[in-house]
Amino acid sequence: MHVRLLGPVEVRTAERWEPITAAKQRHLLALLVVHRSRTVPVPVLIEELWPVDPPATARALVRNYVMRLRRLLGDDDGSVIVYGPPGYRLDLPPGRSDAELFRAGVAAGRRALDEGDAVVAVRHLRAALSLWRAVPLADLPGEGMVGVVRRELEGVRDAGRELLIDARLVTEPAAVVPELRVLAAQSLREYRWGQLMRALWLSGAPAEALGCYGRLRAAMAQRYGAEPGPHLRELRDRIRARERGRTTTGVR
Repeated sequence: MHVRLLGPVEVRTAERWEPITAAKQRHLLALLVVHRSRTVPVPVLIEELWPVDPPATARALVRNYVMRLRRLLGDDDGSVIVYGPPGYRLDLPPGRSDAELFRAGVAAGRRALDEGDAVVAVRHLRAALSLWRAVPLADLPGEGMVGVVRRELEGVRDAGRELLIDARLVTEPAAVVPELRVLAAQSLREYRWGQLMRALWLSGAPAEALGCYGRLRAAMAQRYGAEPGPHLRELRDRIRARERGRTTTGVR
């Protein structure tokens, strides 16, 4: 069995992916997947499935949903969705969830980039980000554990996107300039503007890179009454020093 969480919840037990049409069963399976191999107590499941005014028959309903999920998954002997006091756990082997594969891919990309292999980092990060189909757990309510998991996954995705740009700054800096222009224009995040400055500098446009620093500095002074931080000032100074050196030696 494989499960998709990076979009609407789906399962694959044979040759194709299938949605789980019953909302509570879908919600229950997602809760078990994000806690893979850990027992989720029945009272916690009840609280997640019915945040307000759970029915008096909630325990019986949970048992019924588990029974139907087992039937759907071909888990006739209860070896996949396992009951053990005080609740249920999903015995799913590692790598069967797209969310787990995604996190592992981002981690592998980060390791490769830290080790200086940008080409491998790009490959890992692109493969990881390609697993996303839509908002994670898109067909579930946004509160409770689902909301926590959704925000955590979106945070890892944002970090993965930034890492991918960092890796591409090594392999193809000019190619990321258009994307970074758009992203930098959407916020005053210094890290993003630093990426744009590096991309412009590395692709042969140091004057424009320094111009970006000036624009950001003016915008931050107007909005926050503050200067860019030391990381960005250091990058500006490196670009200036390198260009002065090139001018002094006559390099164009």
